[in-house]
Amino acid sequence: MTAAVERQVRVELQRYGIYRVLRGVVSARPALTGFVLLFGVLAAWSLATPQFAAPDEPAHVVKAVATVRGQFVGHPIAGLGKAYTQVRIPATFGNAYVIPSCFAFHQAIPAGCGPVLHAMSGTVVGRTYVGRYPPLYYLLVGLPSGLRGGGIDLYLMRLVSAALSAAFLLGAFISAARSRQARLMVPGVAVGITPSMLFLGGIVNPSGLEISAGACVWASALVYFTEPERRSRRLLLRAALAAAVLVQLRGLSPLWLAIIALFVFAVAGWRRVRSAMGRRDVQVALGVVGLCGILAVAWIFGVGSLSLTKGSYQVSPTASEWQVTRQAFHETVTELSQMIGLFGWNDTRAPGLTNVVWLVGVLALVAAGLVQRRWRRGLLPIGLCAVVIVVPTVLAISQARTLGIVEQARYVMPLSVGIPILAGYLAPDRAAAARWVGPLLLGGGALLGIAHCAAFVQALHRYRTGLGTPLFSTNAKWSPPIPIGLLVAVFGVLMICYWLWWWTLSRTRVIGSGGDRTPD
Repeated sequence: MTAAVERQVRVELQRYGIYRVLRGVVSARPALTGFVLLFGVLAAWSLATPQFAAPDEPAHVVKAVATVRGQFVGHPIAGLGKAYTQVRIPATFGNAYVIPSCFAFHQAIPAGCGPVLHAMSGTVVGRTYVGRYPPLYYLLVGLPSGLRGGGIDLYLMRLVSAALSAAFLLGAFISAARSRQARLMVPGVAVGITPSMLFLGGIVNPSGLEISAGACVWASALVYFTEPERRSRRLLLRAALAAAVLVQLRGLSPLWLAIIALFVFAVAGWRRVRSAMGRRDVQVALGVVGLCGILAVAWIFGVGSLSLTKGSYQVSPTASEWQVTRQAFHETVTELSQMIGLFGWNDTRAPGLTNVVWLVGVLALVAAGLVQRRWRRGLLPIGLCAVVIVVPTVLAISQARTLGIVEQARYVMPLSVGIPILAGYLAPDRAAAARWVGPLLLGGGALLGIAHCAAFVQALHRYRTGLGTPLFSTNAKWSPPIPIGLLVAVFGVLMICYWLWWWTLSRTRVIGSGGDRTPD
């Protein structure tokens, strides 16, 4: 695609008023427009996922409905390990584990073979293996439980989770748009938002919010600490709020925040960091984040949030240290593709097209970051890639002999989401200003949208009829709450609007601290 083609596309959009309307909306109400689109996409994933057809969702729902009723941890269960706790929950959610048991882990078996949630009176004893997780996420997501009864409550809980994730993803986009590197940093945020992230953000699982908050910290902190002329109270507030939430979501969240801070400070350099630290508002923000971090660490180690269930791969007692290390590394590397598209109970992968598009997108951004004179900065995204592989491998090795290999790609995604964001930010100005960048982003954004739709349809196919059957089979064993054709059509329209929104946002710089905007 050439610059002439991009101009022709713009002319065609202008002919129908679309480009002019988009430019006006993004310039006047970028936050409102972006939130509606992001929440809409996440809500579509919520509706496209059957009840408890997502990894560990029964355990997280039980934890949420118990936490909002004052049971922050529950009671230990003898013989099941420290991770398990027992709580008293509404009878409506008593069969949470039974519903997906007939199709979980079996991609050829469609959903719908088990029972469904029904409103029931009274309470029952339930168990969860995430009962020791920090309570913040569950207090928020558990609020709608008991409002309507039955499956409606589950979808309402999912929509609360989707709204939280959408808010932080929006913060990442808006912060990236403030940067002088917005031309490539905004697409970096878009590449970081994979189908796996949207899937996790639309269910009851703190991983979705953890990844979204991580993306917001990456984008907001990078711009604030490295571009003194762009600093504003709103930018600092986004970075601090995202960091304060991130650190309280899962047992490893404080570690992820510390690693993000190290890379941000490495990009900014000591002089800019020291300058920022001298500001009163920064000191207050860091104090709040530090306090949240202290409380989170106290909870994690005091309550035992790092307690895990046994992994699927058990290590032989006679295995050498080298064999354990090799197996842990192998599991880490083979699971990297899960960051792009993995659905169901980790039993359904995105189509090959989706994986290829994302791999090319990440590599292109990393390559753009390498083309600069300050080669040490350009190597930071590669260093982050190494951390994404090394840290989970080391953690898996540390517990391999007691629990087996316990790791999933989504656990490290708060770090991996920063790879395209960091690479887009570090790309030199001349690369962002090249004549071929605009057309490439336009075409690449369209491919990302197509890849998102392919992953969405793949997940629906798995749930409706099971993989291995014709894609358009009418013999569906499960159907979403709204007609399947309408759901797919709405998702496609939302994805087109989302693509045009972030592409337009990347071409509309924010100048000064007052939020004035001007087209490139």
